[in-house]
Amino acid sequence: MDIDHQDELSMDEEFLLRLEKTVLDNLANEQFSVGQLSQKVGISRSQLHRKLKRLTGKSISQYIRDIRLEEARKLLQMDVATSSEIGYRVGFSSTSYFNYCFHSYFGYPPGEVKKIKASRSETALYNVAQNKNESGIIESEKEEKRNRKRAFPYIKIIASVLIFSIVIIGFIIYLNPNQKIHSTQEKSIAILPFDNLSTLEENQFFADGIVEDLLNRLSLIENFRVISRTSSEMYRQRGSKSLSQIARELNVNYIIEGSVQRENNTARINVQLIDAEQDDHMWSKLYDRELNEIFKVQSEIALKIATELNTVLTAQQEIDIEKNPTTNVEAFEMYQLGRYHWNKRTKEGYLNAIEYFNKAISEDSSYALAYAGIADTYHLMAVQDHIAWTEGRDLAVSMANKALSIDFKLAEAHTVLASVYAYLDWNWLEAEEEFKLAFHFDPNYSTAAQYYSEFLTILGRKEESRQYINHAVEVDPLSFVIRHISARHYSDDGDFEKSIEELKICDEIIPNHPWTNNELFFNYVYIGDDKSALNCCRRLGSTYYHNFTPNQVDSIYSIEGIKGILQLRIDSTKANMLKARCYALLGESEKSLDCLERIMQREQGQAFPWILSVYGFKDLHDLPRFQRIRQKLGLTPG
Repeated sequence: MDIDHQDELSMDEEFLLRLEKTVLDNLANEQFSVGQLSQKVGISRSQLHRKLKRLTGKSISQYIRDIRLEEARKLLQMDVATSSEIGYRVGFSSTSYFNYCFHSYFGYPPGEVKKIKASRSETALYNVAQNKNESGIIESEKEEKRNRKRAFPYIKIIASVLIFSIVIIGFIIYLNPNQKIHSTQEKSIAILPFDNLSTLEENQFFADGIVEDLLNRLSLIENFRVISRTSSEMYRQRGSKSLSQIARELNVNYIIEGSVQRENNTARINVQLIDAEQDDHMWSKLYDRELNEIFKVQSEIALKIATELNTVLTAQQEIDIEKNPTTNVEAFEMYQLGRYHWNKRTKEGYLNAIEYFNKAISEDSSYALAYAGIADTYHLMAVQDHIAWTEGRDLAVSMANKALSIDFKLAEAHTVLASVYAYLDWNWLEAEEEFKLAFHFDPNYSTAAQYYSEFLTILGRKEESRQYINHAVEVDPLSFVIRHISARHYSDDGDFEKSIEELKICDEIIPNHPWTNNELFFNYVYIGDDKSALNCCRRLGSTYYHNFTPNQVDSIYSIEGIKGILQLRIDSTKANMLKARCYALLGESEKSLDCLERIMQREQGQAFPWILSVYGFKDLHDLPRFQRIRQKLGLTPG
C-alpha cells in the first residue's frame, strides 16, 4: 500500500512540475489560455480543473496567475528591470492590473519589493543561510514526504465516502427524476423589475434602484452569470408569460422577483428566489427596515442567495458584496434619476442626467458611481457631437479618474476611460489596459464586453471579438445595441445569414429601427437579394429619413437596378460613413476613400475607426490610401 501511495505521490508531483514548466515556458504570452494549458498537458479542461483543485485548491486561471506573480517577485528581487517591464515579461500587458494582482497576492505593491529586500540586514541573511544547512533541508523534505504518506489512507477513506455519496444521490435521482440538485446547476440569474407598491408613482425609481444595486452585488460573485437589467426590463409588463418561459428566453436557471413599498422613512422589501425550470420557490423573505438600513438589507439578500445556490464565497468577495457605494438614500435616488435621463440618449436627457448626478454628489461627495455617471454622459455627448469632442473627452477622463480614486474596482469608470482612449484618442494600448480592468472587476458588465468586442475588431482580432460579443449577448440577450453589434461583426466576417438572423432579433426588440434596416439593406446587397434590399430602402426613406419615397425607390430600381439605389442613398445623405459604404459597393474606390479620410479627419465630429473593418471595404485594403488611414490611426497594416 505504501508503494502505491508513493507512486501516486510521485505522479502528482511530476504532474505539477510539468504543469509549472508549461506555464513558465509560456510566461510572456499573455494570451496563453486555460484551454492551451490543458492541450499541452494532454487532458481535458474539466479534468485539469478537477485535478488541480484537488492537488492545490486553486482554479486553473488562479494557478497560472500565481505562478506569474511568484516569478515576477523573483525578478523584482533581482532588480533586472522596472516593475512595469517585469509585469509585461510575466504576461501582464496592463500595468494597473499587474499592480492590483501583485498587491492582492503578496499584500504589498511591486515597488515595495526592493525596500523589503533592502531592510533585511546582511547578518540576518547570513544567520538564515547558516541555519538552513543542507542536512536540515533534506530532513525537512523527508519529514514532509512522511506526513504526506500518512495522509493518503485518510484521503482514500474520504474518496470512498464521496463515491458512496454520489451513488446514493444517483439512486435518489433515479427514483425521483424531478429532484433538482442545485449545486450542479449553472448559476445564471435574472432579476425581474420589482413591483412598486408605494402610493407615489415616483417611488418606482427607488424600486428600480434596489434592483440595480442587488444586481451589482450579485455580479461580484465569481461564476455567477447575472443578466443585465436592460434585458430583464423587457419583462416589466410580462403579461401572461410564465417564469419558466421568461427563464428560457433569457437562458437562465433562476429568477429573482420582488416588490418594494416605501412609506416615509421605512421600506418593505419582499424578495423571492425561484428555480424557474422547476417552478420551485427556493427562498423568500420579507424585510421591514428603516431607509438608512436599506443597503445592509441588499448585502444580506445577495449573501443569502449565494448561500441558497451553494456558493462558497471568499473573504474578499464577502467584503465587496457588503460594501455600499453610498449610505445616503437621497444620493442613491438622485443617481437613479440621473441614469433614467441618461438612458434617453438625447441631448436634453444628458443635461438632465448631469444635473441629477451632481445632486447625488452634493449629498455624498464620495459616491463613485455618480462621478462615473457624469463621465459616461460627457463621453457620449462627445461621441454624438452634442459637445466639442475635446471638451467632452477631458471632462469624461477627469470624472472617471475621480470615480476610480474613490473605488478602483468600478467597472463603469474603467469602461469610460477605455472608450475615450480608444474612440477619441486612438490610444490602443491604454484602452486595452482599461478594458481588461473593467472586465476583470465585473465580468457581467455587458457594456464593457460590447465595447471591448468593437475594440478588438478594430485591431483585427476577430476571434476574440466574437468571444466577447457572445458573452455580452449571454448576459444581456435582449439588448438592441448588443445584438446590433453582434450582427455587424457577422457581416464584417462575411457570415451574412447569421447577421440577418441577429438583425431580425433586433427588429423584434425595437421594430423598424433605422439601424436595423440599414444593416439589413447592406447584407441583402452583399448576397444579391435585391427584393429584400429594396424593402429595407423603402422603409428607410419613408419612416426615418423622409428624403425619398417608396415610389422613387421602385422607379429608380426599374431603370438602373441596385446601382441606382446605392447612388440614391449617396445623394440623399450627408453622412460620410454611409457614402463610403455605397461608393465601395459601386466600385468607386477613390470616392469611398475620400469619405473615409474625411471621417478620420473628424470633419463631422467623432470618428469611428471600426468602420474600416466593414466587409464592403475588403477591396480597398491593399490600396496605399487605405493603409495610410490605418497608419494615421496607429494601426498595423491590414
